[in-house]
Amino acid sequence: MENDDLGRVGELFFDSLCTRARLTCNSSNRDKVGWDFVVDFPHEHSQHTFDHRPGPLSCVVQVKSVNNGARRVMVRLDMAERLAKEIKPSFFVCPVYEGEEPIRLYVIHVRGKPLEAILKRLRQAQASRNPQRLSKKSVSFALVERDRLSGLEPSVLRQTFSDACPNGMDVYAVEKAKERKSLGYDDKAYAGKFSVELSNPDELMDFFFGRRRELPVEMGDILETRFGITLPHVPGGPGLLSIDPAPRGRALVRIHADGAGDPFVATGEFFTLPFDIEGHYRVELRCPGFLVTATRRPEATLDVRLDLDWDGAEWTVSDWLEHARLRLLMVVDNSFIEGEVEHDGRMRRIFHVPLSDGEPFAVNTVNHHRIMSAVAKRVLTLSRAAGFDQALRLSADEFEIAMGGAMPVLALERGMTIQLGVEGMGADGTFPDRALVGGCFRLKDDSYVWYGVMEVHTEQAQPTKLTMSGFSGMRVCRKEEQQSFADFLAARRLEHSLAEAFFLEWSGGRAIARRVVPNSEAVAECPHPQ
Repeated sequence: MENDDLGRVGELFFDSLCTRARLTCNSSNRDKVGWDFVVDFPHEHSQHTFDHRPGPLSCVVQVKSVNNGARRVMVRLDMAERLAKEIKPSFFVCPVYEGEEPIRLYVIHVRGKPLEAILKRLRQAQASRNPQRLSKKSVSFALVERDRLSGLEPSVLRQTFSDACPNGMDVYAVEKAKERKSLGYDDKAYAGKFSVELSNPDELMDFFFGRRRELPVEMGDILETRFGITLPHVPGGPGLLSIDPAPRGRALVRIHADGAGDPFVATGEFFTLPFDIEGHYRVELRCPGFLVTATRRPEATLDVRLDLDWDGAEWTVSDWLEHARLRLLMVVDNSFIEGEVEHDGRMRRIFHVPLSDGEPFAVNTVNHHRIMSAVAKRVLTLSRAAGFDQALRLSADEFEIAMGGAMPVLALERGMTIQLGVEGMGADGTFPDRALVGGCFRLKDDSYVWYGVMEVHTEQAQPTKLTMSGFSGMRVCRKEEQQSFADFLAARRLEHSLAEAFFLEWSGGRAIARRVVPNSEAVAECPHPQ
């Protein structure tokens, strides 16, 4: 048949097929909308009320009849675009004729490969050197076995349309829109260039690492590559550029020093620049609580800097102990820092340098951090002895409060003595040879008491002075909220048949001992632990 007759015969055949399939087939008066028919299904029976039941299936169809022997169908590109961007299910229905009788029927659903073919052809038309109206261009589809219906029965056509939209029209529209927007892109869909005027390369490096949120730039055109075809996407001009850097992989930081015990080891993520900037290049290793920055300069120098960042930190007691050790390693002599980053699935060392090349820290500074590291270890010991949940996280303030309560324990374990005046300590002028000494500390919202026994001595040279030493037998208990620390220690004194009990607390950088026997104001300051 001639093409015009073939087209009209195919449309009448499709209309008849829909009628026998109990589908409403509404034809387009003028074929300028990209489809010949809108096919509507009746409402399905539903358990929902009328106002809640889903809408019936509706689809758009363009009929493309061909003679037997044809392997492809040609469609005007402007018509194909309408079907590609129609939110309803859309189809090319292709009856194949032998003379005046249809012998096969193909239904091409405009999703997947057909949808991709139309979008790619549209982009090719946009990129052509001599673009014409889309009505003068075409796109073709192969008649393949997967699109061939098993028969010419109306029920087969109806089932084919129904199978294309199994989850309802609303879901179909969302899925097709998502597919239409994602087809044809690879990992590098957009590219562009920008120029910036900065006198200091460190400012630009800070921007790429997200430390400077906005940067004034002169942008070139943003280019989009889709289906392998690159076209302008957004015109260039002045603007503000921001960046949210993504990690490149795992990182490991190790800090150690001779005579300082086991090394400090932490894991995190590393970030790099996409390129060097006038010979400057930087790598950042970001770990919980600190940042290591390694910057290579044009003069072939390598600057490695470690910055602590404890703002808002919440860690377990063990983690706080490790970070107290980190601060100690930062100030002792001959400490080294090394960094490893992930490369091709393996960890590779990128630097191993002295942690500080400047003047050595003052002895008092080093000693202070040694004490802080030691008292952090005592907090861990006390928390475990108290049965504190080791998985709970403490803020910096909470851990500092815990260290204040553990400081007297460190002082006593290091041999600190307690000296008190003996006036009024005993009516008969005699003194016990042992006394109970204890203190308190807090972990999160719970209060605990530690206590132990000390030996009591008096000296003939100073008969009005009483000295306690030899702290031993420490125990840790949770304290009831309504009970004072002094009452708790007084009860333990009686339990252990001891005549005296003293409460120890840390205040103003010194340990202060207070007698907890009623009607006594005996107070003595104890030296700071060394």
